[in-house]
Amino acid sequence: MAFFLTDDGVNLRLTRYNGGGKGPVMLVHGLGVGSNIFSTDTISTNLLEYLYQHGYDVWLLDFRVSILLEASQQQWDGDQVARYDYPAAIRRIREATGAADVQCVVHCYGATTFFMSMLAGLEG
Repeated sequence: MAFFLTDDGVNLRLTRYNGGGKGPVMLVHGLGVGSNIFSTDTISTNLLEYLYQHGYDVWLLDFRVSILLEASQQQWDGDQVARYDYPAAIRRIREATGAADVQCVVHCYGATTFFMSMLAGLEG
């Protein structure tokens, strides 16, 4: 687990589960939850376990609205998430892995803001 700052000074978190040479894959949660939705133990095989078992280098992102972060106690808008959180996370993953690209599985508000970031051409 590693904390990192966005360009606007918000502390976010990436948690890595390196299952092998496939990937990296970043999993992005929705609104009102945190990255732990991907590692829930209420089912026999969750998404994190599945990807890990199939050789992926999995990264769980907790962006600024994650209930697991102090930052979630403040108000943010989608533009801030899109502009700052995804470019910083992708940059961090690419630096750590040397990968040219990062595959992403995005959910709910994470999907909305992720696509806003992509459509604006913001890359890490």
